[in-house]
Amino acid sequence: MTEDTILTDFAGDSDSVEGMLLPENVPDEWEVRRLGSLFNRVSNRLDPEQFDEHRYVSLKHIPENGARIREFETSEGVSSAKYEFEEGDILFGKLRPYFRKVALATFGGICSTDINVIQPAEKVHRDFLHYTLFRQDFIDFADKTSTGTRMPRADWDKLDDLLVAVPPYEEQKRIGEFLYAIDERRDTQREMNELIYDLLLTTFKDRFIHHGGAGESKNTEIGEVPADFEVKTLSEFVEIELGNSPKSEYYNEEEEGVAFFQGSNTFGSFYPTVEKWCTKPNKFAEEGDVLISIRAPVGDLNIATQRCCIGRGVTGLRMKEYENHFLFYLLEAKQKDWEKYKSGTTFNSINKSDIESFPVPYPPEDEIKEFNNFARPLMALTRQNYDESAELAALRDTLLPRLISGRTKLKSE
Repeated sequence: MTEDTILTDFAGDSDSVEGMLLPENVPDEWEVRRLGSLFNRVSNRLDPEQFDEHRYVSLKHIPENGARIREFETSEGVSSAKYEFEEGDILFGKLRPYFRKVALATFGGICSTDINVIQPAEKVHRDFLHYTLFRQDFIDFADKTSTGTRMPRADWDKLDDLLVAVPPYEEQKRIGEFLYAIDERRDTQREMNELIYDLLLTTFKDRFIHHGGAGESKNTEIGEVPADFEVKTLSEFVEIELGNSPKSEYYNEEEEGVAFFQGSNTFGSFYPTVEKWCTKPNKFAEEGDVLISIRAPVGDLNIATQRCCIGRGVTGLRMKEYENHFLFYLLEAKQKDWEKYKSGTTFNSINKSDIESFPVPYPPEDEIKEFNNFARPLMALTRQNYDESAELAALRDTLLPRLISGRTKLKSE
């Protein structure tokens, strides 16, 4: 719970959540309202025969720390009834631990029934409502009401009874649009990073995988490669640090110790989000190391932004002689080749021997240097975008509870 909210008894149904999401002092011009009065939950379902080329959104398409939903897949192959949503609706993950997946749709379509479709009521601004549902103390209450062991769900009958402070519409609009402007900047940075990723991966594949512009070639155990290429295993030019998980008693979410990665669940397009820390680490990856997931999903890649502890689901890799830009895109380009190494009955996984003996095309050293020189300024820009995005998220999370409680006011202009 933030410093801007208080927990007090709510005089309602005994089965209700006993609490309020209210500031200690509600501004005079603001109203105190039930949360459920601010929106309508839409439950209109379409059967598969009604889909007709709809855009389909599942939980994986909702950003966990963003503002707008921009990704989707086609409804082709979706075989059960789904909720219908419109552009501007708020989609909110029903299941714990997905309550932080709350964002506005930028298009209409259908979505999983594991998602709540929420439409703002009259005289409630959609961005203000979005950030009301995004606030951490509301997520904490949603978590408190969730029931069930396999797929715990929030109890919205209880959440509807929470009391919130609501400013006049024009102030709602200013608050919502200000917070969205921060997240819009973060979206722009994310999109820029995705474009850089596509550019560098396409460039890498054209030269080192598809051998664009190459002259003579030769046949090898991994197929045809340019005549001046070698086939090397990763152990010949890469240092490999296999992860080892500390005891769970040394994990925390209070930023004590060093960043800790157990698997790829927090991996981004380039860099991971830190959600856990470890006070007694066993194995480390260094800043700039390539992190590869060796348990399902096998082969996911990211780049360490700091010295970090790695658990048994992650391995750290670094070039012995050169910068890791070449290595990162080499492994991205060859990711599908890990399929044949997958093993295990419960988890797909690869072991250290699989990594060490993984064969790849290895170009002359001057070509590695040339690619690294090309990639270096672009990768520096991706890191700058990542760092700025993290700073903006921290700014948003600091300002949100103050703005939404009336403690901090925005100028009317």
